[in-house]
Amino acid sequence: MSTPQTGTQPPDRRAQRLLSYSGKNMIYSLLAVLVVAFAVWALMPSPESLQRRPVEIDSVAAYAAEQSAWPVWVPQGQGEEWTPTRVRFGEVAEVSTWRMGWVSPAGEYVALDQAAAITDGWRSAVLDGAEQQGTRSVTGPTGGQEWQLWIGEEETHLVLPAGTGDTPTTVVHGTAAEDELVEFIGYLEPYQP
Repeated sequence: MSTPQTGTQPPDRRAQRLLSYSGKNMIYSLLAVLVVAFAVWALMPSPESLQRRPVEIDSVAAYAAEQSAWPVWVPQGQGEEWTPTRVRFGEVAEVSTWRMGWVSPAGEYVALDQAAAITDGWRSAVLDGAEQQGTRSVTGPTGGQEWQLWIGEEETHLVLPAGTGDTPTTVVHGTAAEDELVEFIGYLEPYQP
């Protein structure tokens, strides 16, 4: 038969463990977490150091020139302050269209759209509710010509309607001022591979 033990009972280990947790240990833990968080933050790239992949104009322009029966225009000699943002040859309202987007030296958007045999749907998609406000004499790749001036809520459009032969309808538009649009037109030349 077992006899009950008398005397002191062994200390409760759970109680001792709870007593060992202190405010000092919590502060050390918090500091360790903050150091790790700061290290992760410091290793993340900053937006200033991110660089956009350059837009590949030549390959898309070569494809567009090959696929279209009209001369594809690209800017030449505009300087590094003009930054290309997009380039593509594809469908706009079911019409094959050569499209380019640029950021001007003033930080505004400038775009070029070219297509032959345009439709009302194409015109509506590209001009986006703009209304014709007259014409402007502009020197472009084919010399001095009268371009139509269209003004929309957010964009200005200079439109060179399709001419005789293989000349497509060309629209240079964007949030840039009209003088920057005219400057951009002055850089345009038919693409030469």
